[in-house]
Amino acid sequence: MNPRDKDIINACLSGDRKAQRELFSLYNNTLYKSACTYLNDKDQAKGIVQETWVDVFKGLKGYDDRKSQLTTWMKTILIRKVWRANTQKVKTLELDYTQSTYDHQAQILDKMSCEEILNELDKIPAASRMVFKLFVLEQYKHSEIAKMLDISVSTSRVHLTKARDILRARYLQLNQA
Repeated sequence: MNPRDKDIINACLSGDRKAQRELFSLYNNTLYKSACTYLNDKDQAKGIVQETWVDVFKGLKGYDDRKSQLTTWMKTILIRKVWRANTQKVKTLELDYTQSTYDHQAQILDKMSCEEILNELDKIPAASRMVFKLFVLEQYKHSEIAKMLDISVSTSRVHLTKARDILRARYLQLNQA
């Protein structure tokens, strides 16, 4: 951790409002951009970021800079909030996973441009879209996603498969001649 962050955190822990504003100013845009990555609704993203800040300030005493960087710790709080918000919308998902589907999906996704994939992501259910972005765009491992979202590794894989299935189907639909 850089010394400036450490000083700001210590000041925040002692109740210094100026330090709290400084921490907020330093990292609010980063958190907001991350929230917008996972949510299509900017108002919802603002609300999640606000809730994240409440938890950041409440949990700052328990933050351990030896375990993770400050931004990683804050983003983990944010991502968990986004996950909870998304899973409250969709209570149940019945998904199937097969290896042959996965192999075929990978071939189709290789044919899609990045722009095509990004344009089609909005059509993917929120939970699957989030896992897809964490796995593909941010290159987290399934074990890391599972820990971050408090789900099983197999659930993470299922959501990724679901996202890839939807992208594959959309690609085939768009490219029928």
